[in-house]
Amino acid sequence: MRNKKIGVAHSPDSDDAFMFYALATRKIDTGNLRYKHTLSDIESLNKKAMDGVFEVSAISFHAYAYLAEQYAILACGGSSGLDQSGIDHAIEGTAQRLVLLHAQAQQ
Repeated sequence: MRNKKIGVAHSPDSDDAFMFYALATRKIDTGNLRYKHTLSDIESLNKKAMDGVFEVSAISFHAYAYLAEQYAILACGGSSGLDQSGIDHAIEGTAQRLVLLHAQAQQ
């Protein structure tokens, strides 16, 4: 069977790196699937997701409102955190990141 390459984009932040470590280092058997990892800041990933550049991408929670028809949220995640004042950014929607699968890649 022919190898299929999937573009995966995420930030270089430690939480995103943790989510994708096993794929990036081939610690798990993915069969005929191969992954090309691209690291970029979330704002750049948001813009590229609008153009459907990657099959899998991390984006901001806010950007998902514009991408919900093109992408599906993957079970592997998202991240949010508390700032110095104890405010959960997932509630504010400012720092939340989602991992998405582009609709074309689902077919």
